[in-house]
Amino acid sequence: MNRLWTCLLCAVSSVSIAQQSIPASYLPEADVMIVAVSHDDSVLTGGISSGHLMKPGKVGVEPIAGLTPAGEWKAIRCDANHSQECKRFEREYLSKPHTYTVVSADGRGATVQVEKMALDDECFGYGGQGTFSGATIDYAGVATESADFFISGEPARRLTEPEAIPIRKSLAAVEGDKLDTIKELRVYSLQLEGQSFIVIQRANQD
Repeated sequence: MNRLWTCLLCAVSSVSIAQQSIPASYLPEADVMIVAVSHDDSVLTGGISSGHLMKPGKVGVEPIAGLTPAGEWKAIRCDANHSQECKRFEREYLSKPHTYTVVSADGRGATVQVEKMALDDECFGYGGQGTFSGATIDYAGVATESADFFISGEPARRLTEPEAIPIRKSLAAVEGDKLDTIKELRVYSLQLEGQSFIVIQRANQD
């Protein structure tokens, strides 16, 4: 999943959200769900990509978090330690049809239709499949039930090798032995709400 989160962060165009986590077992009507969508069949399972895509028009869907009108994240408290919350989440949200709009750079504007999603037997995970139309999703992206929560912005830009080298060296100096190598670290620049960020992606390659 770490690979997925990095890819999704790099994919998002620009969002006006605060990074405050508020546990919730389901979403009140005023909140919207943020989901990960993937046309690559290995992304949401945490597997190593084989380069195989799902059937045309099909996409994997997995809820990430809720978002309030004030821009606050609401974590989905559904795991093996919260089985009752999981059952409620399944009954009140997962079992119902939903329509999402892709707001990330990959597939921006695409409509994703989901009839229902499932909760696994041990409350370890949840998700399902949907169909998408209106734009092409090449790999993976972020979608929401209300695109009005998001604003348009420039997608993340991958730094050139001369630009990335000093950043990799600085990271290595800070992290020390925690990094086994810095050769396969991709570096991106990202603008969010007038602030500049650096995103580093671990990209193991054959």
